[in-house]
Amino acid sequence: FRQRGGVFLVVSNCADSLSELLRTPEPKKPYPYIEENLVLENRKAGITLAGTLTLPGSKTNIPAVILVSGSGQQDRNEENAKHKPFWIIADHLTRNGLAVLRVDDRGIGGSTGIFSQSTTGDFAEDVLAGIAYLQSRQEINPEKIGIIGHSEGGTIAALAASKSTDVAFIVSMAGTFTNFEDVVIDQIMNQLKQQGKTDEDIELERKWRKQFYSLAKAGTDSASAAKNLWEIYNQLTEDEIARLNWPKGRHDAQIRQVLNPWWRYILAMDNKTILNNVKCPVLAIYGELDQQVNP
Repeated sequence: FRQRGGVFLVVSNCADSLSELLRTPEPKKPYPYIEENLVLENRKAGITLAGTLTLPGSKTNIPAVILVSGSGQQDRNEENAKHKPFWIIADHLTRNGLAVLRVDDRGIGGSTGIFSQSTTGDFAEDVLAGIAYLQSRQEINPEKIGIIGHSEGGTIAALAASKSTDVAFIVSMAGTFTNFEDVVIDQIMNQLKQQGKTDEDIELERKWRKQFYSLAKAGTDSASAAKNLWEIYNQLTEDEIARLNWPKGRHDAQIRQVLNPWWRYILAMDNKTILNNVKCPVLAIYGELDQQVNP
């Protein structure tokens, strides 16, 4: 399999039957709550965000949450492989007395904005715009509005809460509270172990990635950062390039990736400092078998 200049081994096997995909069934109408499609505004960014608000009947003084998706462009249901976890979570919480707002990310579904030019900081501003909208609703208790974030959404939740006292609580599902480059390197190390790479090759990859990300997040302009990244590449031996599976084409693609706004911003974030500035209650939950965020 060839991608971005890299060459990767793919092994196919024959199976007598396909594994059954276990999915929580999607909610069925009629719902025992109110469902409202809406559009809210992030005036600071000059964009609109389309979403769905579910409200538990005709109650007042309702606590509320906004759901925040993980990395990559997601719709309001965070749909992946025909699974819609945010819809299922919203349904469950609303049946149990909470109002839930879930929105399409920038540039997908009914939302405007350019996702590819946006950063984690921009997404935190979108969340705060969502909280401001919830505070404007008469049915909702403005003192009891929290954030439930998945993966990068957990990081976004902490960033939003560090900026605003309007966040009453956070639930972080596989959120990253160590720095992003360490999370990415852990992901890659897990993949290399599964591929049967030697300890020496895994350690070479770790050292290379640390050096690569350190230069990518440095406070220089993109052109200077690209120049520095090519300089360290030219110091690699042919043997190291082969062991890393890192030909020039892949290096060029990796540079273009890490120098886009999202990567440079999130690599430079100091998540520990951000979390220390969060004063509201935080519930952090992790999956024991998670290969993306090491529990």
